[in-house]
Amino acid sequence: MKNELEALASELPILTDKNSYKYLSEVAGNGNYIQVAWQKKDTEYLALYGTHSIKFPQIDNSVEFVDAEEG
Repeated sequence: MKNELEALASELPILTDKNSYKYLSEVAGNGNYIQVAWQKKDTEYLALYGTHSIKFPQIDNSVEFVDAEEG
């Protein structure tokens, strides 16, 4: 991991364009928005905000990996 921003950005989806989401400066003072994604612009990430959260795909964490030598 290169820096803290990359770690934070990895926690939310990264979108290639803004679509219907807004930048912080566009929603300042309005508590109805929640951060839902990041937009990658050149070498930086910009936080995007919306009125509904983005659903993450569910990952099945129940799979166990066994070392080939144990089997």
